Amino acid sequence: MVRNIRPVRLNGGPASPGRRSFAVLAASAALPAWGQSYPWKPLQVVIPTPPGSGADILARLLAEPLRGRLGQPLIVESKSGATGTIAAAYVASAPADGHTLLLTYGIQALAPIAYRKLPYRPFDDFAPVAQLARVPLVAVVPASMPAKTLGEFVELAKSSKGKFNYASTGKGALNHLVAESLNLDAGTGMVHVPYKGGGPAIQAVASNETQIYFSSYAGVKGLVQAGKLRILCTTARARLADLPDVQTARESGFAGLDAYDWFGILAPAATPAAAVGTLHKTIVEVLRLPELRGKLADFGYEIAEGSADDFGALIRDEYARWGARAKQANIQFDE
Repeated sequence: MVRNIRPVRLNGGPASPGRRSFAVLAASAALPAWGQSYPWKPLQVVIPTPPGSGADILARLLAEPLRGRLGQPLIVESKSGATGTIAAAYVASAPADGHTLLLTYGIQALAPIAYRKLPYRPFDDFAPVAQLARVPLVAVVPASMPAKTLGEFVELAKSSKGKFNYASTGKGALNHLVAESLNLDAGTGMVHVPYKGGGPAIQAVASNETQIYFSSYAGVKGLVQAGKLRILCTTARARLADLPDVQTARESGFAGLDAYDWFGILAPAATPAAAVGTLHKTIVEVLRLPELRGKLADFGYEIAEGSADDFGALIRDEYARWGARAKQANIQFDE
């Protein structure tokens, strides 16, 4: 049976009486309808990124097969901005009846590292439902750069005396933390240049405005094939089938750069276990469809399997791992 996880407290101690009362009221509000078959109305799937993003693509690929099994449509709604916290806050305060879900990504574990004050409790206010997929990153540099491997790039960066920059999609993003891990492990002394989204960050590297960027392969594939970018390594634990000749960061001597972004579904914390269980079971069935697996593979997604508890543990582990790396690197975040 899938059960709601009671994860580690992050923002302070136990929930206040007011918050507990709110959660009880939210759960109680859903109770009269549980005489009906779940789900009894359309499901709202909130994503924390703009239309056309990885989360949006994944949500729309899942929408039709899930509708066929659940008997209700999935309405995908983007609430982007504030490093994913707008969407998360919206779902955290939604009615806990299983009809409002958050399809999020690794930022769910990383936002609490970058922001000390959030409009929700990142662990206690959500019930993990299912991890959907994961995707490793690739390190890309301008095609004109002489470095062909990560090791060669490190030597160039170290000899440039702090003149190399690296791009990210913002403080606390996975590509920021991975690049800072490279700074920490290799002593490259690169300067962080954040951009508002993956598109501008990729273009900055292609034009040699910045010298390296960690991206999903799908995000840079076109520019790599056009000869404008070069891939130095992947952050996967094993070589990718699409890039058999590209070393992993671990093979290059930087095991600390092993990293995957991930996607998964969360519900408000007080969502009944029956709804969480139905959703988890149905999502697992859909992810096993050969046609869907093929489509996800085209975008570089690896299907993730495991229980709702496993997904909750992943979020906590990612928070602990990258929080420790940020502290080691002495990354200064905004309040």
